[in-house]
Amino acid sequence: GSGTVTFANASAIDTTASFSTSGTYVLRLTANDSALSQTADVTIVVNPPLPTQQAPTVSIAPVSTITLPVTASLNGTVSDDGLPNPPASVTTTWSKVSGSGTVTFANASAVDTTATFSVAGTYVLRLTANDSALSQTADVTVVVNPVVPTNQAPAVSIAPVNPITLPGGVGLDATVSD
Repeated sequence: GSGTVTFANASAIDTTASFSTSGTYVLRLTANDSALSQTADVTIVVNPPLPTQQAPTVSIAPVSTITLPVTASLNGTVSDDGLPNPPASVTTTWSKVSGSGTVTFANASAVDTTATFSVAGTYVLRLTANDSALSQTADVTVVVNPVVPTNQAPAVSIAPVNPITLPGGVGLDATVSD
């Protein structure tokens, strides 16, 4: 074989054998009555160990500060070892961890999606990946600035004026707001 074999008791007829590595081994039992001996061989195939189940890996690209009403683009990355099999599939979910308002995800099950925020503030969003046996999360912070007011022209109005006769004058009543 390709590695070493350790017997629990090499002198016993019934014993156990341990193998150091995977491969094909031929083991021989020899019986000797001091005059004659006889042997028998057995072939044993030792498979490599089964892979150990690992949680999915999750990461999120940083998100730039946004200003309402713009949405934030969320770009996640998820990878998995394919275990357990079955089902060998990974589900993902976006959620809000903290923040002062509500967050609406375009598709909370998609790794890449967008988020809309109800009010300005600092939000922590989480992407969770689950392979039906283990799960893993990653968080991203999104800073949402308030709506920037746009400059509007002042509002101007003048109260109606009745006709006047010269040389008379008139009082004007106007309002201006900005």
